[in-house]
Amino acid sequence: MAATAAGVIDLERAARTSGSRFVYLLGPMVRLQLALVSFAVDLLEEAGFGLDLSACAVTGSTQDLAFVSPRTGRAVSVNGAGDWAVRLLPLPPVLLGRAPATPQAVGEALGLTGFFLLRALAPS
Repeated sequence: MAATAAGVIDLERAARTSGSRFVYLLGPMVRLQLALVSFAVDLLEEAGFGLDLSACAVTGSTQDLAFVSPRTGRAVSVNGAGDWAVRLLPLPPVLLGRAPATPQAVGEALGLTGFFLLRALAPS
């Protein structure tokens, strides 16, 4: 397969991990996915609905940010979430630069930005 030879996917390692129907993205493909996440965040900003992941909307803390309010797009810490945690969206650490850009992490980031893009760009 050309993508395997080019060093952008690893089918063998993925097959050992999942069994089948899965790939590990490598090098430039991971950077491409991160670029897509960045593009989605910028698109939200241009649509007037930027994510605010700088501090907890409840406590103001910048520590232990783990959730995002589906209503406001603001980050919420573990302590700030309390009983509301079940109603909040998980905050992928890759969006904070606190985790490696694994395919799963990038997929989670795309899922979160996709949630807000659908809401921000959907016809009223």
